[in-house]
Formats: sequence, C-alpha cells, structure tokens
Amino acid sequence: MQGVTGLAVIVDKSLVAEEHIDYSKTVKCTGAFDDGKPKSIPTAKIKLSSPWFNTMGDILVTAAVTKLPSGLSCILGNSFYKDHPEVSDIIQVTNSKNSQAARSNATLETKIAVGHPQVTAATR
Repeated sequence: MQGVTGLAVIVDKSLVAEEHIDYSKTVKCTGAFDDGKPKSIPTAKIKLSSPWFNTMGDILVTAAVTKLPSGLSCILGNSFYKDHPEVSDIIQVTNSKNSQAARSNATLETKIAVGHPQVTAATR
C-alpha cells in the first residue's frame, strides 16, 4: 500500500461510495484513543463545497475516509485553509475588550462552522 501524506480532510465513510474509496493509497492516522498506534486509512478524491467557504464551485481534494462519530460528517484541518487560500476560514476569533462577547461570538461561529459541507466523490 502506498502512503499519502499531508491530508487536511477526513470524511465519513457513509458519504463516499465504496467504488470511489482507494484502498491502495492510504494515510496513517493516530487518534486520541489509539494508544499511539497509527492506523492506515483509505483515501478518496472528493469534491467539497460549502456556502460558508465564499467560493464558487467545488474544491477537489484527496480525503481520508473513515467512520466518524455520529453527527460529524467532515473534518477540515488547518492546512486545508493554507492549501486553499481562496476559501474563507469559517472560524475567526478576534480580540475584544469584552472577553465574554468574544467567547459568545466564537461559540456562535463554531456552531456555524459545523454546518454540512457538501461532499461528493470525484471520478478517478
């Protein structure tokens, strides 16, 4: 199996048709409860879009494909925004003299951020 490095997107397996998952190209991931043992996760080329990105059209990315916890369909890592500067970072926290207001705004932005980006498998 060939390893893939630098992936910034993880999607739930339920969103990708089995025939689009590439088990020959994997990424090694270590989760919080894996005792430091990396797991090989298959990948897929997907198209990602969201109205929160402030872009037109889809973004083609290679994503790790695995079962995510209930209610979580997609995880975008920080490097996703670095690799795609045309995309608006949907979580932005600014300094404020009123720290309670800043925390309240951050919470609101975070809730918006977990909106459902559209994920579709790209053809190989």
